[in-house]
Amino acid sequence: MELEKTWQKLAILSPEAQREVAEFIALLKQRDRFSEQTAATEQTPWRSQPFIGMWKDRTDLEDSSQWVRSARQKEWRS
Repeated sequence: MELEKTWQKLAILSPEAQREVAEFIALLKQRDRFSEQTAATEQTPWRSQPFIGMWKDRTDLEDSSQWVRSARQKEWRS
């Protein structure tokens, strides 16, 4: 069995090398957890995301182009 050979190889490593292997395994576990979370998030429909519609009641943003022009005029004056 390949796993058994791997354990034997690990056992003959120095304590420092064994710590590095343990840290690498922890890193891989963390990456896998992140991948699982990302995959779960990607499956959520956009319309179900909490940020969708958060500004729907803002009357100052009805015409977004006009809002940007107005903001630029206020902020970019020399």
